[in-house]
Amino acid sequence: MLRGASVVRNTARLTVGKSSRLYNPKRLFTSTTTVEEKKKGSIGKKLLWATLLTGTAYSGATYFALKNEAFYDTFTTYVPGGEQLLDALEDLAADDHIQQFYSQAKQLQQQTSSTAETLKTYAVNTKESAQDWYEYVSDAIAQIRGDKEAPIAPGTGPTPSNDKRFRIRKATKKDSLFANVIHTSEPQPLPKFAQANEEIVNELGATIRGLVVMLNEAGMSGHAKCLVDLATRDLESLDKAFTLIKGEEQKAYKEIKALEKALEVAKQHIEAHHQQVDQKIKDAETKASARVEKQVKQVEADIASDKIELERQLHTIHTKELASQRQHQLEQLKKELAQKAIEIQKEYVEQVQRQVEGERGGRLSNIEAVCAKQVESERLASADAELLDDVRKAHQLVAAIDALKRAATSGENTRFALELETLKRLSAKTPFAKVGERQSDELIQLVTSSIQEHVAQHGITSLASLSERFETLAREVRRASLIPEQDASMVSHLISIVLSSFMFTKKGLVVGDDVESRLARAEYYLNSEKDLESAARELNQLTGWPKRLSMDWLDAARRHLEVKQAVEIMRSQASLISMLQAK
Repeated sequence: MLRGASVVRNTARLTVGKSSRLYNPKRLFTSTTTVEEKKKGSIGKKLLWATLLTGTAYSGATYFALKNEAFYDTFTTYVPGGEQLLDALEDLAADDHIQQFYSQAKQLQQQTSSTAETLKTYAVNTKESAQDWYEYVSDAIAQIRGDKEAPIAPGTGPTPSNDKRFRIRKATKKDSLFANVIHTSEPQPLPKFAQANEEIVNELGATIRGLVVMLNEAGMSGHAKCLVDLATRDLESLDKAFTLIKGEEQKAYKEIKALEKALEVAKQHIEAHHQQVDQKIKDAETKASARVEKQVKQVEADIASDKIELERQLHTIHTKELASQRQHQLEQLKKELAQKAIEIQKEYVEQVQRQVEGERGGRLSNIEAVCAKQVESERLASADAELLDDVRKAHQLVAAIDALKRAATSGENTRFALELETLKRLSAKTPFAKVGERQSDELIQLVTSSIQEHVAQHGITSLASLSERFETLAREVRRASLIPEQDASMVSHLISIVLSSFMFTKKGLVVGDDVESRLARAEYYLNSEKDLESAARELNQLTGWPKRLSMDWLDAARRHLEVKQAVEIMRSQASLISMLQAK
């Protein structure tokens, strides 16, 4: 029997230990597992710690900037990305959805805390009930064995906080246990406990049935009946307590799952809102950049237009000032010449008077003849001087026109511009020129001004260059001669290129209005007779794609012919002036 009591005691001790370990409230909220991670190298640890410290410092500075207005300006000025981060956080804080999710999360957290406290209270009560039951069984076994005090299970002794409660309960139960036992010789039948949901309760019921058997064998049926009554009541209470704890555990688990789901939804909403804020920031930056670029372009355009207007005004002012200065200088020159003429006349009169006074004796009769000869000599000298000036100017014009013609035919752009400027300067108006000279100078000025500014700056293409370009142009025109004028596609271009290679090339002055005939006549005029005008006239009669391809060559030829015609007109005028001076 003592061996059976020892087994019962060990079983009760194991049952209480399992109960205290199984229903520890901390296990209701811990589902994570510990996984041993491999130790990384020193560099990885340093990078990890540096990243953690940097992130912690950045997060702390962000939080402090949100709370302190003075530090807010410093954070946005010196910390990279600080202004965008604070704007995004302020937008998130101002969002109604985020505030709603935050309040719901706090409510769920409070509910979880209260549920955990309730479960903890139930677990403590269950543990105390199991320990009380163990004490009850231990007292029963101790009284059966005749011991004065029941042994305390290892590891389940009273804690300092509830030591007084334990001593009071122990003293009470020691006095009341088996106090009202009805002694009988009939064995107590084995109790049949209802099947509990917890295996520990079922094991405890089996232990009680074993104790009843042991008491019946020992002839203590009254004690067995009292034990059965008390055990039936306590087992039912213990089963109900376990069922209630299980229900509370399931309820807490569901609430935790709902809370995790709500937190996940809140995180998704926060992430979506964060992406929207980032996109708005990017759109705002793009719009601001486009607006600034547009304003910069507008300012540059305004500056360019103002610059052109100022240059035009400055040129007008310079022109007016130059004309005024020129007119003033001419008037001064006329006054000086008139004064000089008066002085010369006075000197001449005085000299004549002196000569008359000196030669008064016998030579007064020849004075009139000498005066007439002198006047005639002065007239002839003045006429010779004017003739020499006119001849010199005519030769200069002829030389300048010939130099301009050589520069035009040689294709030297810089030399052409210099020679044209020289010709304009020689044909400029002079205040003492005759009417015929002025008309001739005006004609040359008109012809030189008819030459386009682009041609004056860049020159013209020489006849040799036009001949070389004509060979390439003729080949390209032949390849495009079969392309229709309208609705020309890429296929028609390819067909024209392929078929043109099988066409026969014509030479000389052939008859016909087709592209090949006109190219042959133009080549004959250009290479054989050096007649650029006739060649250009033939190419100008082309139509469609051949006409489009030859436009650049025709423009160059037209500029060449215009300059050539202008040079010939100026050469004829210069020759006419020379012939008139020769008469």
